[in-house]
Amino acid sequence: MTTIPHDQHNQHVHTAITAASVELRIENRQVVCDWGTFGDSAELKWDWITDSVTAHNVAPLILVSTTYADDETCPTRRDLTSNCVMFYDEDGRRFMRISAANGTWIWELFDAHWDDGEQCNVYVGRWRD
Repeated sequence: MTTIPHDQHNQHVHTAITAASVELRIENRQVVCDWGTFGDSAELKWDWITDSVTAHNVAPLILVSTTYADDETCPTRRDLTSNCVMFYDEDGRRFMRISAANGTWIWELFDAHWDDGEQCNVYVGRWRD
């Protein structure tokens, strides 16, 4: 994928598959890649007593919607998660960070495509080294 910044908010436009794109395939009715099987999205829970968010069931390999990651105006980013989920670029690489009361997790985001070459609207998130 080639990313082209189109405004000052670091949003991106997806235009093509690159060598760094991760191939997704279906095995036993699950989406997998060469790095393994994807976990579910982390469960973020608000604790009204402590006025904090905790993250549960955090997986090392996840799928992230490109709409959610790239569009700061996406309605789902304006809820509880907007205070603890952050997307950013660093040294030409794309990351997602969850910062919660019980820890911080960072995934590097990679472009993805299906094994038949079709693009898809997700990033592959893998815990950074």
